[in-house]
Amino acid sequence: MERRYTEDGSRSITAFWQAVEQEMVAYVLADECQFNGEDLRRRRAESVRNVRKPNGCISLEQHVRGAWEDDE
Repeated sequence: MERRYTEDGSRSITAFWQAVEQEMVAYVLADECQFNGEDLRRRRAESVRNVRKPNGCISLEQHVRGAWEDDE
């Protein structure tokens, strides 16, 4: 596999494959979950807040546990 490097020396191929994986996960979730527009807006806003947190930890496990608690 050819490796391409950007001007700063980082591998752009890594970002490409990460984007491919993210796209695959998005399609799996879209196929399995039915979200309405309001739910998607709320989830996006929550994700933006989580990513912006200094030293924040984005954990799938934390989100799953939170979803389980919401269902109870």
